[in-house]
Amino acid sequence: MTGLHHGLMQLLVSSMEEGVDEEEAAQKLGVGRGRLREVAAELANAGFDLLCGTGDRVRLLALPASLEGFQMPGAAREGAIGRRVEWRWAVESTQDEAMRLAAGGAESGTVALAESQTAGRGRAGRRWLSPAGGLWFSVLLEQEDDGGR
Repeated sequence: MTGLHHGLMQLLVSSMEEGVDEEEAAQKLGVGRGRLREVAAELANAGFDLLCGTGDRVRLLALPASLEGFQMPGAAREGAIGRRVEWRWAVESTQDEAMRLAAGGAESGTVALAESQTAGRGRAGRRWLSPAGGLWFSVLLEQEDDGGR
């Protein structure tokens, strides 16, 4: 799956009740409406339970089993861990993803989550086995120093 697939899934998961407006979703993802419909069809063909082609909305009807209980962005109280969750099916390392998110301005408490890692690292850089079927994550936490930040 591409970043576009993940982006659409993020939008769909965070608005399951009402679904997403195709035009708004296309704008948020930086693609045309036709490409958005193609990606939605690809997700449906991959087994996601989507309602497409009914008016101008796309709706996720049920969470895939692998996302059950997933903390939705904005669902936690302000400042809490998990207020923003960035999930991927597979990454090299959730630590690398967390660092990328931090470089992009993500706030403390952001979680980088993956269902498998291909090059996970544990303490002291040791290899961390993280096959599919698990849930692997790293959390961004701000550290205060002498300067108060």
